[in-house]
Amino acid sequence: MSPPVLLLVLRLTGAILLLCFLGVIAWFIYRDIQLVTRQTGYQAKPQGTLTVLSSGTDSVQVGDKFSLSMVNSIGRAPVNVIVLDDDFASNRHALVTWSGEQWMVEDVGSRNGTLLNDLPVDSQTVIVSGDILTVGRTRFRLDT
Repeated sequence: MSPPVLLLVLRLTGAILLLCFLGVIAWFIYRDIQLVTRQTGYQAKPQGTLTVLSSGTDSVQVGDKFSLSMVNSIGRAPVNVIVLDDDFASNRHALVTWSGEQWMVEDVGSRNGTLLNDLPVDSQTVIVSGDILTVGRTRFRLDT
């Protein structure tokens, strides 16, 4: 076999090996994406809303519904998820979070406190569907 033909065969073999290597890498990436998608699809996603039962402010009206995400802050400051224009609510008043398989509520140092079913919330507390949450002069019901 002449040197130019041998060189051509070696180049073609190298190109084929390189394409095979890139194909295997692409296959591994595809499988990894499938695995991650499958795993995240099976995680429990929080579902819940806070429905306003009574309001002491113009910023929310009775019957308003707030869809909940993983972390929901409630207070007077505009950075909160649920903003209450209420003198009895603190800037950062309460936090409703999804933890594992349940909703939790905690008071984050408000001056007037947070009530769950008319009892003060002293630490992170489980909140279930139908519970009444009072922040300032506004009362919410958790619906899941």
